[in-house]
Amino acid sequence: MFKYTQGVALGYNLLALQAVCRMIADNHILIFNPLKRFPFVTIYCLLLLGLVIASWLVGLYGVGSGGSLLSGEGLRWWLRSILPSFAAAPVGEALLLLFALGIVRRCCRRWNGKAFVWGTTVFVVLLGILLWGVFSGTLLSAMGRWAHSPLAAAWLPMVVMLIALPCLCYGLADGAITSRFHIESALRSEVARCASALLALFVASQLMAVAKYSGLAAICGISDKGLHAIALVLYWTPFIAKYIGKGKKSVQNS
Repeated sequence: MFKYTQGVALGYNLLALQAVCRMIADNHILIFNPLKRFPFVTIYCLLLLGLVIASWLVGLYGVGSGGSLLSGEGLRWWLRSILPSFAAAPVGEALLLLFALGIVRRCCRRWNGKAFVWGTTVFVVLLGILLWGVFSGTLLSAMGRWAHSPLAAAWLPMVVMLIALPCLCYGLADGAITSRFHIESALRSEVARCASALLALFVASQLMAVAKYSGLAAICGISDKGLHAIALVLYWTPFIAKYIGKGKKSVQNS
C-alpha cells in the first residue's frame, strides 16, 4: 500500500513537472516575464545581487580593503548612499534628451514651409547668441579655455535648447502645438516610453557604487577611468536598445 501511494505521488509530481515545463516554454510563468519585459532591469538586478554576494565573500576571507554589503556597516553605507549614487548618474541628461525628443516628435510630423522659416529663424538667433558667448569669452573659463568653463558644464542643455526651441516654434507655426497640454504631452511621452530604461539607470547607479565600495573593482584591476567607461555603457545601453528595437519594429511593420 505504501509503495502504491508513493508511486501515485511520483506520478502526480511528474505530471506537475511536465505542466511547469510547458508553461515555461510558453512563457506563462510570472518569474520569467520580467526578463522579457524589463531585460536590462532584470540583468542589472542580478548583477547587483552577484556583487552583494561577492562583497560578502571578499569580506569573509579578508581579500582586499573593501566592505561587505551584508554587514551592519555596509547596510548603513548603502542606505546613506542610495540617493547620492543616483544623483551622480546622468539622470538630468537623460531627461533633457527625452524632453527634446518628445518635442521633436510632436512638432515635426509634417512639412510646412512657413513653420520651417520660423524654426530656422529661432535656430539662427540662438546659434548667434551661443557663438557670441564663445568668441567674446563670456562662456569660456577665465583663461579663455573650454576646460572648467560654463560652456563645458552646460553644453548639453544648450544643445537641447538649440534643438527643442526651434522645433517648438515649428510646431506652433504648423498647428501641431495649440495649447500647453500638447507641450506637456510631448514632454512626458518619451519619458513614459523609456520608464524601464530610467529604472535600469537607477539600478546601474547602485551597481557602480557597490562595485567601488566593496573594492571588487580594485580587486579586478579596474581603474577609475575604466569604471567610468563601464558606467557609461550601463547607463546608456538601455536607452539605445529601446530606440533600436523600435526602429526594427517599424521597419518590419512597414
